[in-house]
Amino acid sequence: MGGDALTAPEHTETSFLAALGAGAGGIVSGVRLSKDGVAVCTNHDTFEQTCGDKRAVREMTWNEISKLDAGFAFRSMPLDSDNQPTGDPGKDNPWQGNLPKKSAIRVLRLGQLLISFARRCTVILLIPPGELDLVDAAVGELKKYGVLNRVKLLGAEPLCRYVAGRYPCSQYVLIGAPGQNPSEQLKIAEELNAKNLCLDWDDACHNRDGIIEFDSELKETLAKSNVRLILESREMPFAPKRAYFKAIQSIDEVEGIMAAGTLPTVEGLTPSALIAQDDFAEKSVDQKLWAAGYSHINRDTVISQNDGLCIDIIAGGSYSGAAAVCLIPLHGRFDAQVGFYVGNPRQGTTFEMAAICIDPGYHHMNNSDLDTRNVNLTFDVHGAPPYASSERDEDDGFRCGWNNGFNLTKVDPNWEAASVNMYNKYGRDVGNGNADNPEGSLRLIRNGSVFTTYYKDKYNHAWVCSGSMLVQNMSDDVYIRLAAKHWNKGSNPPPGNSVRFYRFKLYQF
Repeated sequence: MGGDALTAPEHTETSFLAALGAGAGGIVSGVRLSKDGVAVCTNHDTFEQTCGDKRAVREMTWNEISKLDAGFAFRSMPLDSDNQPTGDPGKDNPWQGNLPKKSAIRVLRLGQLLISFARRCTVILLIPPGELDLVDAAVGELKKYGVLNRVKLLGAEPLCRYVAGRYPCSQYVLIGAPGQNPSEQLKIAEELNAKNLCLDWDDACHNRDGIIEFDSELKETLAKSNVRLILESREMPFAPKRAYFKAIQSIDEVEGIMAAGTLPTVEGLTPSALIAQDDFAEKSVDQKLWAAGYSHINRDTVISQNDGLCIDIIAGGSYSGAAAVCLIPLHGRFDAQVGFYVGNPRQGTTFEMAAICIDPGYHHMNNSDLDTRNVNLTFDVHGAPPYASSERDEDDGFRCGWNNGFNLTKVDPNWEAASVNMYNKYGRDVGNGNADNPEGSLRLIRNGSVFTTYYKDKYNHAWVCSGSMLVQNMSDDVYIRLAAKHWNKGSNPPPGNSVRFYRFKLYQF
């Protein structure tokens, strides 16, 4: 609900895109009407909970709403082993905007949501009771953008009756009355010609002596019906408890689950498989799993392995970097995670975990004999595009980065190559990038052409989304790169740095 609201500010473009990147098949957005009749994406009557503004949505113009910081109040929330919130939120507000290098992300108007997502995935709009002018405004937007037959309106029985009578070509989902007989609610959905019925998990399932079971009468009724079920829960806001997933394994008529936490919900439905891991604990790199090397012909950088994959870069010198690239060609959806330590985060330094399309370069960890034959741009941060990266950006924070272009290379008279990075793009910085925050984890998840990045640090023990991006030129098969570099930024000489990678894990679905 509201995108992946567990890892990113709810009802923002980032949150909705992150939900798709994490594996969701569709998105659900609440809708409210502004003072001047603009349909706005939110599930609250005020913006106090998300933006820190206590004014009612209906008392604000769209111009006023569009200036709000949609990431103002977001904090991460760890879940326990049964997917329920621990009540111990993160210690900072990583998405707070209107700061240097951290522009605010904004509340979406419904039209923006429809343009970006209505033809990309299933979109459901949750309409509160009694707001028929909001229904008319929302349907007007659906007609304007040509998606009336694509987007579903979700509401109680009076709303469905109103929509069925006034807009017969539209799609709508009936919300079952809480606590009522689910089979009776299904009959109402059939009478209204609704394609879906949305029920609370605890109305569709029963707890019998500690065992969660799907309602047998509802199962029998569903088998005879064309209505398909969507499940949600206010008591389990981010993801269902694990026993509930087991209860619906054999229920083909369940079409979807609505939840505010995409990662745990997707994992409950389609568990991933750990296909490779490396703690980098040995004294040498596993060359069956990694190719390691350098990006430029100089001795500023040394890559080694000793209680971590180590990339050490001296102060001064010139553009320099190194990387290790995993030799496994990943086909389709993946989830890559790695721990890190950074010794000197400064302007002119960065490190990343990235997906790249190009075969890894040849393994060459000796930096004393570098020439044009044994350096390789696959070992360069942001090198060898197209790429999608989860990165710690200088001392500014965490971000996503991508290049949707092709692998163009420029070569100087000495035959030293450099990537043409004119198509590089970066998300805004998120969280704390200061030297007093040296340890954490990076994460990169792919679902189709959507790549989503995350991090953990001392302020956030749960994953925080640091960006989500479309990289349409990435091939179906990619490789994972762990890289660091420094460079001359303006008149300042390149700073020294030390980056360690730990606990690498690679999952596929």
